[in-house]
Amino acid sequence: MRRKDAVIAVIAIVALAVVAVSALFVATNARRQLTSERRAAVELRRRSAQRDPTTGLPNRAAIHGALRQGEHTSPAMILRLDGLDEVAAALGHDQVDAVVLRTAERLRAALGEADLMGRLDNGDFMIVPADAGTDLTGLEARLVGAVSAPQQLGDMEVVVPARVLGPDEPDRESSLRTLRLANDLRRAVPGRELEVYYQPIVDLGEGRICGAEALIRWNHPREGVLTPDRWLAIAEQTGLLPEIGTSTLEEVCRLFSTLNKSRPHRPLAITVNLATTELRVPGFVTAVADLLERSHLSPPLLMVEVDGTSLDDPRARAALAGLRSLGVRVSVDDLGPGLAALGDADAPIDQLKVPATLVEALGHHGDATVVTHSIVGLCAGLGVAVTAESVTTESQVSVLRSLGCNHAQGWHFGRALPYSRFAALIERMDHDAADPADDTASDSGTASTRAGGEPAGAFDGLT
Repeated sequence: MRRKDAVIAVIAIVALAVVAVSALFVATNARRQLTSERRAAVELRRRSAQRDPTTGLPNRAAIHGALRQGEHTSPAMILRLDGLDEVAAALGHDQVDAVVLRTAERLRAALGEADLMGRLDNGDFMIVPADAGTDLTGLEARLVGAVSAPQQLGDMEVVVPARVLGPDEPDRESSLRTLRLANDLRRAVPGRELEVYYQPIVDLGEGRICGAEALIRWNHPREGVLTPDRWLAIAEQTGLLPEIGTSTLEEVCRLFSTLNKSRPHRPLAITVNLATTELRVPGFVTAVADLLERSHLSPPLLMVEVDGTSLDDPRARAALAGLRSLGVRVSVDDLGPGLAALGDADAPIDQLKVPATLVEALGHHGDATVVTHSIVGLCAGLGVAVTAESVTTESQVSVLRSLGCNHAQGWHFGRALPYSRFAALIERMDHDAADPADDTASDSGTASTRAGGEPAGAFDGLT
């Protein structure tokens, strides 16, 4: 991409914000005019999100929620229809839906009213007997027999093979593992198995740590330390995410308020990731206001980080505006929607993240530098800060500095640390700043000097 094309691309994205603003205005006004019937329809759609649209059975998220209640303790059984691709090729997708619907009816007729049953996806159904003493072998034979009986599809009589997945089959093991994690996660919150780690964020102008991003790790009793990519979707599906998010906010605000009391001249900010579902919780803004008051953390020192879906959701966007009215800052970790929203004077954005894909290309591909320069320049003109993530090399730091990027984070500066180690890092950094002659390695407190070597970060020499 040539420089001109890159600049035009950025400007074009921002220009789209005009359309987005118009759409948001219309949607907001329409929302205000909702009748009671319309609200009822919205609630119906919300409930429908827990149902498979073809069969009306509970979907994967609903099954997770039901198992989370702990009422079904029998082993889960996954029944699969094996011939759906052939049905689709020969008779069309409408007939596939007919087969799936009839299968659901036959399964329900073969099960007891208290047995849990739902559709996972495609031809997979999950069954959990209500009675822990159920003869599973007999149940499997009965279900497979019922489902495999001939079906009349148009002018053809068709037999669609079905089987219960064995314990060693990858798909079955994956589904059951997900369900086990969902149950484990329900116990992890009160069991204090979730631990917050803190990744340093560096002011590139001063070369010093100016804050941190809170990252949650799950100390699973059997599987070790699990990062959010292993369990975050499960937390959202099972409805546990708001509870986890509230607990995280309370902890980080309390700890950083205490940490900043010892360094009022240079307070540290803390960034916490929020999902759209958390922002949509009724009373969320009020809860954050109470939390800030209890912890005595200055609101501008709390930054919430969201993705583009939160900007597109009216309730989530309203919550972001409410947080900003408290003084809390908002960071957007989604370049396209973030740039588009910048054209809106009321956009709830204080910071935009430069994604890892661009940062990784800096110094290697000139187009990446051109695009990043355009982003930084655009944000600077609008008073929006820019933070680069996933910074791993000194050359990337040099380019980002030259472009005027405000802040950066990544393994070049240090990995995420438990709070005790992060606090010790800050204490040592403050000590070296107060008495640089006392430590010949004091320069290791700057972002431009690495200490230790791979994979150590530039600040790791201080711990």
